[in-house]
Amino acid sequence: MHGANVQQVTRKNASVWKSFFELSKKKKEGGLPKWMKPKPPHKKKEDLFLLIRNDRYKIEGNKIFLMDFNLRLKFKGKLKWVGKQGTLEIFYDNARKKWYARIPMSVKVNNKPKGKMKAGIDLGIANLATVAVQDGPWMLFKGGSVLSEFKKITKRISIEEKKLAKHGLKTSRKLEMLYSKRSLLLKNAREGLAREIVESLYDKGVGEIYIGYPKGIAQDKGNERNTNFWSYLSIIKRIKNVAQEYGIKVKLVDEENTQKRVLCVGKFTKTEGLKEACLSALTQGK
Repeated sequence: MHGANVQQVTRKNASVWKSFFELSKKKKEGGLPKWMKPKPPHKKKEDLFLLIRNDRYKIEGNKIFLMDFNLRLKFKGKLKWVGKQGTLEIFYDNARKKWYARIPMSVKVNNKPKGKMKAGIDLGIANLATVAVQDGPWMLFKGGSVLSEFKKITKRISIEEKKLAKHGLKTSRKLEMLYSKRSLLLKNAREGLAREIVESLYDKGVGEIYIGYPKGIAQDKGNERNTNFWSYLSIIKRIKNVAQEYGIKVKLVDEENTQKRVLCVGKFTKTEGLKEACLSALTQGK
């Protein structure tokens, strides 16, 4: 392997371990929720991947030219971003039996928010997100269809695992495909939700978003719906990334009993015994 590629593998390895040690330090200092337990990075022995430094490959139309191997790899699809390319990662998906490539891009974002209004986001399960804007309007993003599909795939996973157990087996290509399908379902749901929320708020002139972080809900009171179905950390991260594209600031606010709250604007009210938390309370962290 070329020295430049060895260097990239070393850097990636150092980066993930650095992240692990930083999280472990925060855990000891009490900076992480009780349920969060940092785990050391690892890869399966059968995982195949290759890292290529940014100056050792070129994008030529729908082909990736690997200079050190004098090899051109054709790929499907189109590049979403155009900018300074980062380290190329080529990896093999054992379930799909296909090779994939990740090409990170550094791009300059000059977007600025249209206004300075504030908005609050409360994350949930059946209702993936309840969004309130400072000037009064609110939006509800339902997740019934996603949850229903998630349950169907989870049921198929359970059936396949029982079949394998009868023969003393733990995994199969079919099982790996089902897990992959479920992960992709949630990934696409997070992407779609985050982009729809941020773009809607951008059009309304929002310049600052407050997200009520449901601290401990998925772990302290876990069940099939909130433990396996939805990763709050992932959706929050995606919202922050998309908001950055539009120049919108995002702040997290710790909440208690988030599952019992919905957002409203102006005052505290009670609807069918459900306590509603105002946007002003969310932005002030109350």
